[in-house]
This record gives sequence, structure tokens and C-alpha cells, in this order.
Amino acid sequence: MRKTRKSGVFLACLILFCQVFVLTGCTGRSSAQEVTGLAVSKDGKITATIVEPFDKDYYTVDGLKTQIEEEIASYENAGAITLETAEEITVENEGQSVKSVCVVIEYATGEDYRKFNGKTCFYGTVEEARNSGFAFDGEFVNAKGEKKELGLTDLTQMKDFKVLIVEEDMTVSIPGKMQYMTAGAELKNNSIITHSEEFTYVIMK
Repeated sequence: MRKTRKSGVFLACLILFCQVFVLTGCTGRSSAQEVTGLAVSKDGKITATIVEPFDKDYYTVDGLKTQIEEEIASYENAGAITLETAEEITVENEGQSVKSVCVVIEYATGEDYRKFNGKTCFYGTVEEARNSGFAFDGEFVNAKGEKKELGLTDLTQMKDFKVLIVEEDMTVSIPGKMQYMTAGAELKNNSIITHSEEFTYVIMK
């Protein structure tokens, strides 16, 4: 088991009180769709965009930005993690305007995300995932909702297909057409909604 580095600032400041993600950038937005998730690009970059109420006087956006930048600067792989945005926005929630903070962080790879946050976010081929020790066990479903257990023959035939593996309850925007995903997850507008903090597999073509 590889040792993971848990980011004190990211986990304490963002995951503890920032539980809401959106899948698009925040700049210029006066409202945001409240969903929990990440966005994965075809080249494997991971983007986390976080929106959360930010109405405490003892918090400042500049202070939060400085903390995140300091934590990113201490990461072992310089340049692999970038703070794209940290700004104050207004979110409309049930007819009320809520002062919020929006933070966008980009990771060069899923491995950088894992090391920084202590949570798996693997993106690569099925063959690479198997070589990394992922078992592909459990029940899967296809886009029609039909259930299937993937055996060795299935995985060999799909060895060059892309697979995303996460272990958080979130919504993830995927860069390909879903072929199979872990049973219990949902497919909506080319995003996968997971409902477990155990591994969720999404195989794409």
C-alpha cells in the first residue's frame, strides 16, 4: 500500500466546510449548480471546483487563497497542482442570495490528486489499472442498466479502454462514453454520480 500525503489545508479548509462542488468555472457567475464532483479531461487532468457558503467574518477569501497556495507550494511535484480560482461569488439558494467562496484547483494527474488528498482518483487504461492492483470485482452495469460481472476475458478485450476509479461520494464529469460502471452509481448527462466511498469504476470507450 502506497503512503498517501493528506493535505492539511485542502482537507481541513475545503473538505471540512466545503462540501459542494460544481463542474464549471466560477468566474463571472452569480449562481451555481450545487453538485458534488470533479471533472476529468481526456489527457487525464483533474479539476475540482468547490462552491460553499462563506459568510463568517473570521474567514477571508485572500486568507484562504494564501493557505491553499502555501500548501500547493509544499507539494513534492512542483507545478503539478494549480490553484486556478479562489473568489467570492453569490449563489441563489431557495430564493436567497448566499455569499459564497468558489475555489478551482487543477491536478495534472489522478495520482497527484491522490497524493494531495489521500483519496484514490485513477485515470488510465484498464490494463494499467489491473497492473496497478485494481481488481475490478463486484457487479457492473452498462448504459442500459443491465448488470454484468466482468471476467478476465472481458477485461482483456477492454484492456485499451479508459477507466476512472474514485473512492468518494461525488459527481464526476467523464471524458468518454461510459461502457460499464460499478452498480449503484448513476449516469446523468455524461457524468457519473457515485453513492459510496468505496471504489467506483467507470470504463469508457
